[in-house]
Parts: sequence; structure tokens; C-alpha cells
Amino acid sequence: FFEVYRWDCRKDDLEGKYVYGGTFVALLNALIKRKGKDNVALLMKDMVEHGYTGPTKVEDFKLKGKYKLKDYLIFFERGANMFGIETTDQMSRDGAKKEGIWGWFIKLAGTPAMVMKKSGDYWKEFYDFGEMWGEMVDEKTARLYLKDGCYSHELCSGHTAYFVGIFESIGQKNVKCVHKKCTLKGDDVGMWEITWD
Repeated sequence: FFEVYRWDCRKDDLEGKYVYGGTFVALLNALIKRKGKDNVALLMKDMVEHGYTGPTKVEDFKLKGKYKLKDYLIFFERGANMFGIETTDQMSRDGAKKEGIWGWFIKLAGTPAMVMKKSGDYWKEFYDFGEMWGEMVDEKTARLYLKDGCYSHELCSGHTAYFVGIFESIGQKNVKCVHKKCTLKGDDVGMWEITWD
């Protein structure tokens, strides 16, 4: 028998899957700016009480260190529980624009077409699981696809906000992102459609 997690997946679905520390650092710094160090310290304490096993301070993360996907899911779940999903979404959006090394890569890419071309490489800089690829649909529309990466509603919502931040970081206006396909809903692959003016 297998243990079922609250994220609608089996325990062995999470084994051997990691998130690199740079992702935690970017998101935690963005959250600290929004909610303050004291509130984030309370969140970390709550996370530990719910099974989190990673570092509890930003400075303790190693940028290229591997941290369990399970801990990342707890971070999003407990953060949304404590502050509201709007806050964790805004944290993700801010992380893409200001705090993260991904944001730096994106700014170097400079155009939506280059972001789509390099999306798989960017994904691998932050996640040691799943596969991402992108395509341009037309001059104002792009799609990102993610295989083996939709693990919770909170994480998918965070990714949606993050993708908005990515396109804002390269100067696109009125960016909208819709999570049109999700493996949590039975689709074969996750897909986000991004549009801008």
C-alpha cells in the first residue's frame, strides 16, 4: 500500500524530486518584503509542525543545494494557509521580477520568443524534476508546458503568478496567464497560456 499525500499524489511520486535552494531564497526574500521577518519566522515554525524538514532561515539555504519537493509543497500550502493564496501568488510574481536568479536569466533573454526557447533550461536551474517547454502562438501569445510538475493547487497558482512576473520583467504590459491544463485535473500535461498587449 502507498501513503497518499494531501497533494493528490503518492509518496513515491515525490521521492527523488528536489527544488534548488535559489528558488526558496527568491521566494522567501519576496515574502519577507511583504510580510516581514517575524511573520515569516512564524510561518517556518508552522511548516516544521506540518512535516517540513528543510532550513528555516533564508541564509541557511545553499543556492545550488537540493531540497525536497515535499518541503516546497509544504511551504506553498502553509504559506497560503497563513497569509492567503493571494499573498503566495504575489510572492511568486515578485520573486520572478526582482528576487530570483530566474528573473536575471529572463532579463538576459529579453524577448518572449527567447524566454519560450530557453524555458526548459530555466526550469532545470530551479527544479530537479519535471520537464518544461514553451512555444509562441503569435506575437502576443505564448504557451508554457510542464510535464510532471503540477503537485498542488497552491503550487500551480504560484507558477501562474510567477509566469506573469517573468513577462512583466521583460517589459510586457497587461500580462495575463491562464492555467488551461493541469495534471491534477486529469490532463496529460500542465499548460499555461500567457497573453500581453
